[in-house]
Amino acid sequence: MKKWFTEESYTTEAEKQALQQKYKDKDIIWNYVKLEIAITDYCNLACPNCSQAVPLIKNKQTMSLSHIKNIAKLTDGHFDIIKISGGEPTMHPQFREITESLHSMFPKAKGFEMATNGFKLLEYKDIIHNFDWICLSNYPGLNDKEYNEILKQNFPNVYPEEKIIERDLVDIKILPNIDKQNIFEHCSLKYIYKVTQDRLYPCCMLFAVSVMRTLDRTKVSTKLDEEWKINLFNLDKQTIEQYCRLCPYNINTSSYPVMITELDQGKVREIYPFHKGDIAKANYGIKQKET
Repeated sequence: MKKWFTEESYTTEAEKQALQQKYKDKDIIWNYVKLEIAITDYCNLACPNCSQAVPLIKNKQTMSLSHIKNIAKLTDGHFDIIKISGGEPTMHPQFREITESLHSMFPKAKGFEMATNGFKLLEYKDIIHNFDWICLSNYPGLNDKEYNEILKQNFPNVYPEEKIIERDLVDIKILPNIDKQNIFEHCSLKYIYKVTQDRLYPCCMLFAVSVMRTLDRTKVSTKLDEEWKINLFNLDKQTIEQYCRLCPYNINTSSYPVMITELDQGKVREIYPFHKGDIAKANYGIKQKET
């Protein structure tokens, strides 16, 4: 499988621009079944509506490289995409070592992503080619300088995204799902598993919801050990649903996520996955079916 934005992915400037245009299409969300690893809880920003509730985490931690290697040992081959996040991942003191080791730690992964506000990204410009996709978020008035400096470099694997607070940052105080049913079943975020600190969550928002609402995070997560798959499956579904009702993201429960199986032809097929003891494989992007 060709990497999306490595030097080998294109040979001419025209091909490079064509790839960038194709994968920046707003109708395509590249949400493979992925494992997101929050390598640090620390961030240089303190956004009041942080979707990951980073400013509210009281016992902030930073993963050691050996811990990340153990995560890889236990999970490689079970997820299509490995996503590195935080906090702000470039604040990790071993960010260089982690980035340079990703491909060897996860040899079965189909791709690598990172979410960043660009805080120290230019310090690592010689190694960021290890990521196929870098989501660079701009928070106007907070990180404009770093954001604009990075854009000047025209990195082919950097996907810029300007966050307009009134439009893009959810109000974590609201409860748009409080009266809904079957939220987890309808939510595309269930395809993004997340390791935060030393626990694995079946959704990338459950840790944040636990922090925002001061709930017991151990009820919706499992320790990442040899039994993680069966323990994940045995999590109480009703409890997860209760936490979903407290999620600040407004989930459309009138339709299911659909898988893009043939992007160029625009063909889609509905899926209704439930992960019975193992990770359901989905090698294509996910988008919300239009209603």
